Amino acid sequence: MPLDADELAREMVAAMGGVLEDYWNEARPYAEGEAQKLAQSLRAIGQMLEDGTIGVEKAKVQLDMQKNAARAVLVTIEGLSIVAAEQAINAGLGVIRDAVNAALPVDLL
Repeated sequence: MPLDADELAREMVAAMGGVLEDYWNEARPYAEGEAQKLAQSLRAIGQMLEDGTIGVEKAKVQLDMQKNAARAVLVTIEGLSIVAAEQAINAGLGVIRDAVNAALPVDLL
């Protein structure tokens, strides 16, 4: 079953907002963009896993690269620490974990 990237991104943004509450006015556009990129990456990775064009280890590496990119974007917000950025990303991925893992042939999150 293909993942709905838009729905995943909406859920992720809501969770990230809880973590980034003190920075939300500035962080929201960044969080929305990065959540969308993560969701689209998850959809693409899932398709490649199903097609057999990528293995589990490469899928994990691709997801890690996207998470690192999202973290790098979020830490450009003045006053936001790397830890807070990581917590926001983890919160976003945490709320979609069950749906993503159920839709993929392997547990990626």
